[in-house]
Amino acid sequence: MKRIIYLIIFSIFILLNFTSCIFSAGSYSDAERYNLNIPYKDLVIIIKQLKADSILISPPDTFALEDGNDTSDIYDYWYHLYFYYPKEKEIIHSWIRLDSRNITTLAFVGINKSLRLGDWKRINRNLSRKENEQEIDKFKKRILNKIIIKIAQQ
Repeated sequence: MKRIIYLIIFSIFILLNFTSCIFSAGSYSDAERYNLNIPYKDLVIIIKQLKADSILISPPDTFALEDGNDTSDIYDYWYHLYFYYPKEKEIIHSWIRLDSRNITTLAFVGINKSLRLGDWKRINRNLSRKENEQEIDKFKKRILNKIIIKIAQQ
């Protein structure tokens, strides 16, 4: 009898573990996150400066993807950011969110691999392992490192 109970408990554990991978909690549970030692408002200013200086490129205006919070959603905790890789014609979705007083989380959420919106691929979910690693590496080199350098210059 004990064996059957242990088998049932083990089966439930495996089932819960498996489904938790498929049905992850939260809106951006698969996002690649980076904690930055900077207040939220200061990070927003830095990113705006980098975009104004064309160091970080915004998507073309035809997409109407604007950085900021969704003002129609009172529960929008994320300041959404969109970047553009002109050579590859790819749009990057990321967000920042206040973690604590002086720490802000920057997350790499997904990539739209064409100039037609709707081709979004979520990082750590919809890409192969190799493709995922390449995209994260590209994000770090083209976006994250430039933000970190600017933070260090303050």
